[in-house]
Amino acid sequence: MLVILVVALIFLGPSKLPEIARTLGKTTQTIRRVSDSFRSELTAAVDEDTETKARQRGNEITGSKTPSNEVGTSSNESGFALGDEGQPQDNENTQ
Repeated sequence: MLVILVVALIFLGPSKLPEIARTLGKTTQTIRRVSDSFRSELTAAVDEDTETKARQRGNEITGSKTPSNEVGTSSNESGFALGDEGQPQDNENTQ
């Protein structure tokens, strides 16, 4: 760190060094604020309790019922209900 300061002092001169340090400090502070804001927004979006409350509120507004989260009733991407992996699909031939 000391070496960087000496090199900056030699190349920039003593009159420009305080101005550059101030600008660098402000930039660092702005980056830290944006990072903290992004982190808090991401945490709030991922927070399961917040998401559950938002879903319940949305269901209250629209009047729809909350989907069941029980094992065996949820379906995955393939269309199978979870817990029913051994069951054949409707389009398969069963003997």
